[in-house]
Amino acid sequence: MNRKISSYRSDTALGIAMSDLLIGLVMMGVIFSVAMKFVPHYWDHQAAVGVVERLTEDANSQGADARDLKRLLEKRLKMNNLDHFVENGWVQVIDTGRGHEFTFNYEVRDELMANIDFVIKFEDRFISAN
Repeated sequence: MNRKISSYRSDTALGIAMSDLLIGLVMMGVIFSVAMKFVPHYWDHQAAVGVVERLTEDANSQGADARDLKRLLEKRLKMNNLDHFVENGWVQVIDTGRGHEFTFNYEVRDELMANIDFVIKFEDRFISAN
């Protein structure tokens, strides 16, 4: 009987090389850095969307005109530390006759690194019935 002997050698190196580890860490750092530029803009937008959704469900806003709703929306945005939505005019409230339409239509431009910029465009529309 011929028996096959395993070719496993105990003197072979197993694991990851230091250069591979450094390359992996650098790549993770770049990805994390880029994510930290994008994520806050999406968080702010989702927070603003939440403010509008709660406003459309609020009993106090039922029957109010567009001007009062805009004032109430601006107040709630400022309470949520979203002043830049108000200052830049990124949110509009329109009376449609059958209800109100809340519109977010804006772009965020920011520096990614060195002389590379990025632009994120947000467009959302919410309709509330009277």
